[in-house]
Amino acid sequence: MGRAHGRHRRGTAWAATKALERRSLGWLVLAGVFIAAGFQTYMLESWAVWPALAAAYLCTRQS
Repeated sequence: MGRAHGRHRRGTAWAATKALERRSLGWLVLAGVFIAAGFQTYMLESWAVWPALAAAYLCTRQS
């Protein structure tokens, strides 16, 4: 897991703590935004390997 994932976790914890302290729906929504951003970043990282796999397939396929 990269640095971005750690930042999203810290941001989520920070916003969730603020939501509990202030009993604020806005801070809770922000915590959800951090969770969603972390998930999207993780999924983007997993898709980043696809072009290399496609290139390897095209270079080694039998004609």
